[in-house]
Order: sequence, then structure tokens, then C-alpha cells
Amino acid sequence: MNFSLEAVVSAFALLFLAEVGDKTQLLLLALATRYRSAWHVFLGAWFAEIIVDGVAIYFGAALTRLVPLSVVKAGGGLLFVGLGVYSLYRAFKDGSGREPRAFEAGNAFVAAFGTIFFSEFGDKSQLTAGLLALQWGHPFEVLAGVALGLGLASALSIFLGRKLQQWLPRKQLKLVSGGLFVLFGLFFVFT
Repeated sequence: MNFSLEAVVSAFALLFLAEVGDKTQLLLLALATRYRSAWHVFLGAWFAEIIVDGVAIYFGAALTRLVPLSVVKAGGGLLFVGLGVYSLYRAFKDGSGREPRAFEAGNAFVAAFGTIFFSEFGDKSQLTAGLLALQWGHPFEVLAGVALGLGLASALSIFLGRKLQQWLPRKQLKLVSGGLFVLFGLFFVFT
């Protein structure tokens, strides 16, 4: 099988454009304002996106037959609500707006990975990745394009989140971030 640059470029362009302004990018923006390590947020999100979309590329619809999409969405939604409530609780409890030590680098990766993993499962980017692999017949090239497109979209959202930290006080960012997580969580649970 020959290398297909068209598959890489097609997957990159479609996934990048599909993700700009998507809920995943809003969540990454919120995570970037919550954690000190933008690099760990990026890596956690990017690995989650690669795994979820890689599953779509290699296993397609068979996986959704094993785990009902409604169960995944409900689990992800409850995780979002929990993260949001905890974030709001911390914002009101700690009036200084400082992040506790537990929220430094290590947990940023885990939080970003878990958040993005659940939000991307069954998402349009996962479906698009699976369809592109079927269309092109070059799964490795599609995965490379998907990883690059999602990586760029994620990096831009995290960069924007970091810039917001310069304009808004930390406590306000934590309140907005917590509110976004609760809203997205409720959306996932009830849709």
C-alpha cells in the first residue's frame, strides 16, 4: 500500500475545521485557565483525542455496539458536572483565587485526558475520522492527519485560554470554567 499524502491533508483540514469553535475547544480553553501547566493540558487532551479517534479509525462502529453511546455520554456528562461543581466549590471556598498545590502539572494531564476522552467519544470528530479511514483506505495516514489537525486546534484553544488569564482575575476564570463544565455535563446527560 502506497503512502497517501491526500489522506493526511484531507484528515488534517477536515478535523481542524470541524474542531474550531467546537465544545472540545471551549473545554480546553476552560482547562487552560484552570491549570498552571498548559503543556500538560495539551498533552492530556491530544493523547485522548488520538486514542478516541484511533479507535474510530480501527474499530469503527463495532465499538459502539459494545458500549452503548448513551452510557458513555451519561458517564462523561456526570464527570463534567462533578468537575464543574468541584471547580465552583474551590472558587468560592478559596477567596484568593490561587490554585491548590494538587492542581499543578500532574493532575492537569489527567483532567485534560479524562475530560477530552469522554467528550470526544461519539463526537463528530470521531465519526469523521472513522469515515475518512473508510474512504481513503489509509488508516495510518488518516490518523496522522487527525492528530495534526486536532493538535493544532487544541493548541490554539489553550493559547487563547492562557491569554484570558492575563485579562481576567483568576477567581472569575474559575467561576466561568466551573460553569462551563456544569453546563456541558448537563448537556451530555440530557441529550
